[in-house]
Amino acid sequence: MIAVSTDTNKMWYLRGTSTIRRELAIRNRVKLTKTFVANVEPGDREVVWWDEAVPGLGLRVTPSGHRSYILKYRIGRGRAALARKPTLGSASDLTPDQAREIARDWKIRGKNGEDPARTQRAAGELPTVADLCSGFLAKHAVNKKTGAEDRRRIERHILGWARLGKVRVKDVNHDDMVKLHRSLGSTPYEANRTLALASKLFSLSMRHGWRADNPAAGVEKYHERPRERVLSDEEVGWFWEACTRVGYPYGSCGQLLLLTGQRLNEIARMEWAELEGDTLRLPAERSKNGRAHGVPLSSASMAVLSGVERNGSYVLTTNGRVPINGWTKGFGRIRAEMNALAGRELERWTPHDLRRTAATGIARLGIPIPVTEAVLNHVSGTTAGIVSVYQRHDYAAEKRRALEAWANMVTSIVSDEDPPVVRLVSNGA
Repeated sequence: MIAVSTDTNKMWYLRGTSTIRRELAIRNRVKLTKTFVANVEPGDREVVWWDEAVPGLGLRVTPSGHRSYILKYRIGRGRAALARKPTLGSASDLTPDQAREIARDWKIRGKNGEDPARTQRAAGELPTVADLCSGFLAKHAVNKKTGAEDRRRIERHILGWARLGKVRVKDVNHDDMVKLHRSLGSTPYEANRTLALASKLFSLSMRHGWRADNPAAGVEKYHERPRERVLSDEEVGWFWEACTRVGYPYGSCGQLLLLTGQRLNEIARMEWAELEGDTLRLPAERSKNGRAHGVPLSSASMAVLSGVERNGSYVLTTNGRVPINGWTKGFGRIRAEMNALAGRELERWTPHDLRRTAATGIARLGIPIPVTEAVLNHVSGTTAGIVSVYQRHDYAAEKRRALEAWANMVTSIVSDEDPPVVRLVSNGA
């Protein structure tokens, strides 16, 4: 039997050693809040206050009053796994919520056999922004549908801006993020999405314990006006001719985007295996809303594809191994050709504006909204909510007639002829 005093409540226990440890652990389990961390008084010896929300996370308070977060976790699974109890960081640098986020991440990594504390020390605790981005792309962006966009923004904007990639993560400040955001001010949408991505990156750095705050937090975003750019019939004519001049693969891609009304990545990453006769079968994992989508290919679309020589698994490729990318350069050539044909600089358009142009053209033909939404693979408006649960008609025939009619309109614009009459059947839609 031994006697132990807890310095915090001055109560005495006459118990066995194991019982004392268990009861002290129970009495020292609290909800760690900013108020508690700031006001807890140091005792005559070191005391650890364990968090109620995240088992293993504790606030260590020394007799001198220094406060820091520690974490008990194991490397691997089971009681035989190696136990670790490193310091996460000072309470002056981390809030309780930030400490919890880091603790949860480290515990998961520990169960998977990684020692986050050792990894942090091996990196010299001075990782650069390039290290942060590399880890994000390798572990977090690889399975995301927006992974390609994340990589593009990281490589073009974040790593390339003011040599930010070589800066240590802990040295990036709020002003750096403000300046990065402002450098993209001419394209508010791109600026805001890049800022959001930067915020994700630095949130990840906090989970790794590389820094205590997020420098991208609080940066005021630009107001985004919904884009309304639709190519006029005259511009459609110039666009088609410009695509013809540029040729494969970017010109072919542009023409297919206009004719099908699909999203850029859905056409650019198209594979030969997804083509079944005159239909493009988009699998669920390649569509934005996670729903498989059949895209009827009009005679004009098939004519574009007939001029493509098979080279690897991707329809649109420059090397036969990966789908096309480098949109700035590729579509820049199409814009330059359009300007040359027009004899002036036209208003800038984006690949998504081609999708909007197709949707607008289909609407001009008097095609019912549900069919238009089916063509675009939208789950909104008239097909949202309870309707989407019970309405299982895929509009395959209606979509084919709609896209054929739109292709005929494009052909008539390009050839300056009257379009052939296409009879549309709405089936009561």
